[in-house]
Amino acid sequence: MTALDIEIAAARAAAAARKRLARLREKQRRDRVRFDARVLAILRSRLRPADLAVVETEARTQLGAEAAESSHRALAARQGRATS
Repeated sequence: MTALDIEIAAARAAAAARKRLARLREKQRRDRVRFDARVLAILRSRLRPADLAVVETEARTQLGAEAAESSHRALAARQGRATS
């Protein structure tokens, strides 16, 4: 086996490992989504509608604040690059 054959085999093994990791990460993501959905369903069944509305409002507020902060950081980064 030549050095080139060894490198080709190593590259194929690395590609296979990346594919395997990608599949595992996707499975992990799907499992997390299913778990989160189950937790939400349980919470919805146990919380009173008024309490659920408060929690949903707080979640929307937090997500909005996070989105605004992310947008602010992105704008600052673009302006920083523009002045460089």
